[in-house]
Amino acid sequence: MASNQEPWLLENGNLKGLSKEIRHGRTAHNMSSSSLRKKSDLKLVSKVPCSLLRRFLANLQEVILGTKLSVLFPAIPLAIVAQCFGFGRPWIFALSLLGLTPLAERVSFLTEQIAYYTGPTVGGLLNATCGNATEMIIAIFALAQGKIEVVKYSLLGSILSNLLLDASDSWGLSVSFLSIILLPIVGNAAEHAGAIIFAFKNKLDITLGVALGSATQIAMFVVPLCVVVAWIMGIKMDLNFNLLETGSLALAIIATAFTLQDGTSHYMKGFVLLLCYLVIGACFFVSKTPLHHGNSINLGSVPKATDTLFGSA
Repeated sequence: MASNQEPWLLENGNLKGLSKEIRHGRTAHNMSSSSLRKKSDLKLVSKVPCSLLRRFLANLQEVILGTKLSVLFPAIPLAIVAQCFGFGRPWIFALSLLGLTPLAERVSFLTEQIAYYTGPTVGGLLNATCGNATEMIIAIFALAQGKIEVVKYSLLGSILSNLLLDASDSWGLSVSFLSIILLPIVGNAAEHAGAIIFAFKNKLDITLGVALGSATQIAMFVVPLCVVVAWIMGIKMDLNFNLLETGSLALAIIATAFTLQDGTSHYMKGFVLLLCYLVIGACFFVSKTPLHHGNSINLGSVPKATDTLFGSA
């Protein structure tokens, strides 16, 4: 009789029939983070009389407080307050970066929950869509201010594009290098963090869905949409990239295709891709791509994007 009993049945609140390591792994796998927390954490939520509101608050608590990084959430309103009261840009950048960290982790968590029901492909595509939606909105703001070169190179803009031009003048770096190499690292931090988290959890299907899905969406949807929006606004924007930019895109596509064609992965493939990225970055670092004259006039005459968003004091 005892042999037919399931090995994970509870006895006095403890898992029986398995080793300590297996019990710990099974518990961490089958139970959500809210179940692993003490029941006293949910006392306030359980006292809410309305069942619908109680369920909503429980889910909200799981999303916001279900990670140790939740202590960084106050950095988001602090960054807005720092901008409104004229704090230095290093403070604003540091607070914004701290606020971005828990948001990136929570996006990966929600995508993982949805992937349980829809599959890893849809989950990765959804993660990429959430990240690209922000870039699309910012690109529209940049188009409205006439920042054609910045939109073409990076699909970023608005707040970051003004900092981009200041850094380009003071550091002596080309706009193409700052747009293509530096800004996407910051703008895609949420997607990068989500992909790394999924890779650590050995969910490579979702990781590839995030990386390749994001690149495909930008190339096939966000870039053409920016051209259409520019046409509606009466702004001349085309996709006339020079030889270096076109060659870099072709090199990245070929390297990725050869890396993924056999369905295996090891450290050398990752090293080759990183080396390819470093070579492209070095090419844009030594390349001095000037802005068009018309765009330089627009870029110099527009107000700060942060003043547009938050209002000038």
